[in-house]
Amino acid sequence: EAQVGVGEGGLAPCDLLVGSGFADLFAPAQLTSLLARLCPGGLAYLPITFAGATRLEPAEGGAGSVPSDARVMGAYHEHLRAQGQFLEPQRLVDAVCEAGGALVERGASPWRIAADAPFHAWMVDFLAAGTARAMWASGWDPVAWRWRVLHERRPTVVADNVDLLLRLPRAVPSPIE
Repeated sequence: EAQVGVGEGGLAPCDLLVGSGFADLFAPAQLTSLLARLCPGGLAYLPITFAGATRLEPAEGGAGSVPSDARVMGAYHEHLRAQGQFLEPQRLVDAVCEAGGALVERGASPWRIAADAPFHAWMVDFLAAGTARAMWASGWDPVAWRWRVLHERRPTVVADNVDLLLRLPRAVPSPIE
């Protein structure tokens, strides 16, 4: 018995894939291969793709053992790279194009997390936790930085993201191991 939407060997290809906030977690060639297998020749809409930059507005320099915002953000981005994240969305666009697909549209999509937003404290904790080991090893106090951000300064957290709309290749590229 055939089921609607199921072809031989699995699900029938789709016309559109939507994947929010995850593209930076995959190597560009591997993600291209996966998306093309799921939706050959179709579209992939990838909103909120992290574009590798996080900052506080207004930014502040450090004082004493409290690191500057720039130092904390630099350590955070290094932490993400060390975990294997891919922080340059252009590399994904290049991989899709090299495999026979195309960039249809790209637009900025920054997260602006105001100090009074419920998500603000969580994001500051995320930044502090991701940098704590590197900060302590360099003689900085990430706990004091976190406290100042949450209780004294209350800046906006900005994470640069892009929304990508890609035409996927019709042929499935060989996966990269």
